[in-house]
Amino acid sequence: MALASPSPTKGVPPAGVAASPGGPANAHAQSNFPKNKDGLSYGSVLDASSPEQEPDLVLVVATNGKTGYVRQTDLAAAEGANVSSPEEAVAWQKAKDAQAAAGHGATVIPVYDSDGTTKVGVFVVGPQQAQGNPPAGR
Repeated sequence: MALASPSPTKGVPPAGVAASPGGPANAHAQSNFPKNKDGLSYGSVLDASSPEQEPDLVLVVATNGKTGYVRQTDLAAAEGANVSSPEEAVAWQKAKDAQAAAGHGATVIPVYDSDGTTKVGVFVVGPQQAQGNPPAGR
């Protein structure tokens, strides 16, 4: 699962996805990510040489502007990457459509420090409401 498509500007990650701390994204970077005390790897998906080598904790920028990490499993679930059959895909899409119709089209997932437990913010997957604007239809 790739968090973002290739950036139109070389070395500049897409919005919300952070490059490696201290440097630009590197398409040829090795996938030897550091690990926290719980053994979870953390870093930017832009440093992974393949989707299979992406870290357990994915580097993002939270809605509050802080840099942190989301669990790859949370991100995959929010994007529907965990569906394994056409029936599950239809059910997942219906659930997302119902959320959107109710004004809750976005999925909010927690952002953590590299320890994977200290919450530093949230990351929004899907359509975002402008702050202070009511959901459409209200």
